Parts: sequence; C-alpha cells; structure tokens
Amino acid sequence: MMRQKMTLSASQHGVHVDLIAKTKGLAAAENYFNNLDPCAKNHSTYRKLLKWYCRGLEEDKANAFFRRMDRLNLLISCSPFNDMMTLYMGLGQPEKVVEIVDDMRDRCIGFNYVSYGIWWRSSEGTAVDDLDMPDLPYDDERSCKSFRRTLSRINERGIVVAYL
Repeated sequence: MMRQKMTLSASQHGVHVDLIAKTKGLAAAENYFNNLDPCAKNHSTYRKLLKWYCRGLEEDKANAFFRRMDRLNLLISCSPFNDMMTLYMGLGQPEKVVEIVDDMRDRCIGFNYVSYGIWWRSSEGTAVDDLDMPDLPYDDERSCKSFRRTLSRINERGIVVAYL
C-alpha cells in the first residue's frame, strides 16, 4: 500500500505532541515540537508541551516555556495557568498557586471549574465562602450557590482536582 503524505493543521500537531509524549516520552515530544515549522506552532502545540512539562514536574522547563508562551501572546485561556497551578500542587508548593491566580486576574483570564478547584485545594482549610472569588462563572445567585456546594462536596470526598 502506498503512503500518502498528509498535511496536519496546527491543532492536529498539538494532538500529535500529546500522543508522542504519552507513547514515547517527553524527550521525543520536545524533539517533535522543536522540529515543527514555526507556522505549525500555535496555542495548541505549545499548550500540549507545557502540559507534559507540568505533568513531569519539570519546574524549570515549565516556567521557561510558560514565559515563552507569554512573550508570544499565547496565554489566551485558563488552560496553561491550570497546568502551572497543577505543577505547583504536585511539587508541594500550593502558595505559588495564589500567584498564578493573581496573574490570571491581572490578565483578565476567565476561570473554569478546574481553576477554582485547584485554587481551592491550594487553600486547604479555607472555607469555600472565605475564598475571594469575585468572578464566579455564573450570573445568578442560585447557580453561584450550586457551584460552592459542588466545591464543598469535592473537598468532603478528598477529591484532588487536576487538569492533566
């Protein structure tokens, strides 16, 4: 059978980075990423490699890569921030999560359930109502109370929220 060469989109390259990291390891994923054409690198490809740096608890590489994403204006969603918060939780440095949360607020990056969950878990022992969460993702009070109840149940069951 004859192989045809397919052209992948930038987001498909992101999936490819993820699959390579899962099957062949982080070094192979880095190599693939570094050999991509600049036009094939976007938020998706960068985000997938950052995720694997964080999963591997590679603090120096993750921080350098996060700064690189910042210089390229690729920090456009909460996902890279969630990855960094998860990294710090994995390294036993929950105090750094607050710095990430403050950075997200300064940049007006919206939070999602994962963001709030990691943030709350980093504030172990803090009641949900005591957390400074001015930008809950709900417009009405009923939904906001429901979200807080969900966070309380997560805490009661000892579920660790991770976005990896």
